[in-house]
Amino acid sequence: MTNWLARLSKRRKTLLAMATVLALGASSGQASAANPMYWGTSGLITYMSNPGGQYDVFSIRPNGDDIMQLTDGAAVEDAPVWSPDGERIAFDRGGDIYRMDADGTHVRHVTDTGTFEQLPAWSPGGGRIAYTASGDIFTVRVNGSDRRRLTKNPGNDYWPSWSPNGHRLLFTTTRDGDGEIFVVDADGTHQHRLTRNHASDTAAHFSPDGRLIVFQLSAPPADAEILEMRADGSHRRPVTDNTTDDYEPAWAPNGKRVTYVDSSTGDTDVATIRPDGTDFMNVTDNTVIADYFID
Repeated sequence: MTNWLARLSKRRKTLLAMATVLALGASSGQASAANPMYWGTSGLITYMSNPGGQYDVFSIRPNGDDIMQLTDGAAVEDAPVWSPDGERIAFDRGGDIYRMDADGTHVRHVTDTGTFEQLPAWSPGGGRIAYTASGDIFTVRVNGSDRRRLTKNPGNDYWPSWSPNGHRLLFTTTRDGDGEIFVVDADGTHQHRLTRNHASDTAAHFSPDGRLIVFQLSAPPADAEILEMRADGSHRRPVTDNTTDDYEPAWAPNGKRVTYVDSSTGDTDVATIRPDGTDFMNVTDNTVIADYFID
């Protein structure tokens, strides 16, 4: 069992210390797949993977066909997310947020402030990108202007995601020592707590209709699992329930499936499942490639 918060912290520290290598099996020659989230309107999933020993952004069809490598930079490219129109992808590279066209061309800086910025989330209207920097949540216009700070707390606030109408954002905070899910208005007002337990709740995403939230629960020594709850934090129930770690969920645009990272084979792969926990499907099936940050 891997504690997600500890693993996230370790991974980010590795990014800072080693700009070209993410140490998740890289030293042994193995590759890793990382961070699935949901389908874009193009019908593709983006994710990060390291078949060459370094993490880059890829796209793939939900049936596993048409894998395309979109980045090949000197630094680790992480956390890819689709724009609402499916024409662009935001991602983080070396502590800055970037955007590019869906085919990997026309890469542009979004942020370049000298702080470590990561985990972008594209607003439903397409005009702003939320992200994490210095332990707080910020938003910025896609062209990099009009930077706004939404949270300012002693804990670590991270992993923002937007509500379907763009009025609110979910995020995880460690302000009470555990990872808990909060919601905040898009102008930074009316922060409200949705989870309260002695576990790490993170990677929360609204369903396309805004009624439900999927998230990852890590409660050592148990395995990390995917859960679902109502938008007000009530009626929690498991989506996955097995003896291996499942993490980093997000919804398909039609709300009929959840995409996540599955480790049941001993590797990490992109997988999808129905919200009721049935009809598991592997999207990638790599013995030496780990697939993460699906969107």
